[in-house]
Amino acid sequence: MHLHWTEYVLWFAAPSIQALIVFLMVKKRLRQEYPAFFTYTLYQVLSLLLLFAVWVLLPYRMYFYAFWTTSALSVLISFVVMHEVFAEAFRPYEALRDLGAMLFRWSGLILLMLAVLSATVTRTYSSDIVQEAMVTLERSVLMMQCGLVLFLLLFSKYLGISKRHYLFGIALGFGINASVDLIINAVQSHFGFMAVTTLRLISSAGYNIAALTWLTYTVLPAPARRKAEVLPQSERWNSALAVAMDLPPSEGFLGDMERTVDRLLHQRGAAELKHKVG
Repeated sequence: MHLHWTEYVLWFAAPSIQALIVFLMVKKRLRQEYPAFFTYTLYQVLSLLLLFAVWVLLPYRMYFYAFWTTSALSVLISFVVMHEVFAEAFRPYEALRDLGAMLFRWSGLILLMLAVLSATVTRTYSSDIVQEAMVTLERSVLMMQCGLVLFLLLFSKYLGISKRHYLFGIALGFGINASVDLIINAVQSHFGFMAVTTLRLISSAGYNIAALTWLTYTVLPAPARRKAEVLPQSERWNSALAVAMDLPPSEGFLGDMERTVDRLLHQRGAAELKHKVG
């Protein structure tokens, strides 16, 4: 199978951009602040070059196995990057960060179980259960990436994160790539494997736009996240959750969550009443 010349251009564009991002992250000491994203970026550079070498030098069957192996590792590392973004977003709030990390890990385990179950139920005799599971898991991670961007768009002001912050840029790049890939998956599910070359070009272009987004946020100076940007409402949420987590469990996880929500609403009502009286 031969590729169009534009596909070769896009194939080499992405690792070139990400190699520059790796260099800039080391130079600006962003590697220490975002180790998971640095690892993901470096891995993408090496894996794309490796895949091209396998594509040129070895039979297509070897490229098939190499592609799905590198894709599996890419999905795993991107999930770790999402966890890093999520944890960094809640860094000033210890209680919220711990609760979010727990929920994030459980969601990852549930996604893995759903991927394996979906692959087992829907696979045909000619399909590969590992491939089916990978496709399902990849779509789930793509949806989580879109949700992460939406979360930062809605709650960035409560977390003190500017739209020009590097953390927001990382999430935005993943969101752009995830949105394009989800649209392509929807088109393929509805129309089948039609215009495969065009869809591959769109997917590669989407990833290159994501890489350019990461490069832009890496090059431009980003505003530092200051404690003064932390809103009192977020501090009240964190304080109420910290108190609730220190109490002994009463009715299991759901009961503790209900108790935490009640405490948050009670503190919010008390704060509004105090504001009105004042």
